[in-house]
Amino acid sequence: MPDTRDVAVRTFLQHMAVEVPPPSTPTPTLLRRARWGIAARLGGLALVFVLVASGVAAGVASLRASNETPANGSNRVALHVTARVQVNPTPMSVAAGAGSVWVSHPRSISRIDPPSTTVIDTIRVVTAGSSPEIGDGTSLGCIQAGFVCGGGDPGSGDAVGELAFADDAVWATTSDGGGRVVRIDTTNEEIAATIDVPGAYGVAAGEGAVWVAGSARRTGTLVRIDPATSRPADPLFLDADVNALAVGGGSVWVALSGGPVLRIDPVSLELLATYDPGVDGIDNLAFGGGALWGAGDGVVVRLDPTTAEAIETPVSNPVDLEFGGGAMWVSAYDSNEVLALDPSSGAVIGRIAVGDSPNGKAFMEGAMWVALDLDHAVIGLVADSP
Repeated sequence: MPDTRDVAVRTFLQHMAVEVPPPSTPTPTLLRRARWGIAARLGGLALVFVLVASGVAAGVASLRASNETPANGSNRVALHVTARVQVNPTPMSVAAGAGSVWVSHPRSISRIDPPSTTVIDTIRVVTAGSSPEIGDGTSLGCIQAGFVCGGGDPGSGDAVGELAFADDAVWATTSDGGGRVVRIDTTNEEIAATIDVPGAYGVAAGEGAVWVAGSARRTGTLVRIDPATSRPADPLFLDADVNALAVGGGSVWVALSGGPVLRIDPVSLELLATYDPGVDGIDNLAFGGGALWGAGDGVVVRLDPTTAEAIETPVSNPVDLEFGGGAMWVSAYDSNEVLALDPSSGAVIGRIAVGDSPNGKAFMEGAMWVALDLDHAVIGLVADSP
């Protein structure tokens, strides 16, 4: 059994009293940023952190501003629906690659051909039975992923979760067997590998790896998978459950339950910085336009990773973020809209009513493809100058 990296990431956010100015202007408040010095140890030794608080010692003092109203003027764009594809059952997550749009359903994944706007195939993902093996016959079970865990009940009440695209393959999390990640070869549309990751929740691709957020030993985990071999590294154990995951700007970003956002080095897995976004309930992350974006309770926050400046934009129940075409796109689930945000200011520069319950998105060849949960449809959106 390989050694397990049991790294306990402890967050000790320094709370500081801040004088709040009158609300006649967008309210600035200090955004706290903690930087940690890290000494990683194997075998359960904790990381040693040195906290440098903002405004105390060589810290970064920054402001949090709010976009209360949509932007207007020459930076406005018009959003148009250019395609609509009916799918069944309910569409959830969306990924793009190999000239196709991939859509997850509770137990399967559909492949959509954008030029013809048709579903060209449906791939069964969650099935009863034992875990498949990779091409060389080597089983990829919990021990290979650095865990010691029991099996689940494959095929019983399980579901496909999030999607990502890497190395000419679609990667999908499932609750099958207690938590798995499957790799689907886009050439033959077959499951090429299955990796057991207990509590597999989020998946993202970038920085030469596929990243999976899971849950084990009553805490959150981050697992790095080599897309060329489908082999996982030992998990990084975090200090709380993972709410959201993103990759970009040379880092892996993890939002933990309770508020803090971690910036992690994709090679060493060392903690580079911890941010307090000042927003409750961050459950979706995306990186684009040189910034990290998070969707929280009724707000989208743009976080500058260098200055720690955060800008908030009110959005009705934002559920999914995706960068593409020079804008950050967000699904406003309650208002049945998709919004385009300015990548520098976070201001709303375009919005469109799209149908019932917009959710997952992916950008490909100039169009943003959006799943409409309750409409059982996937639409293509483009942004044009008015």
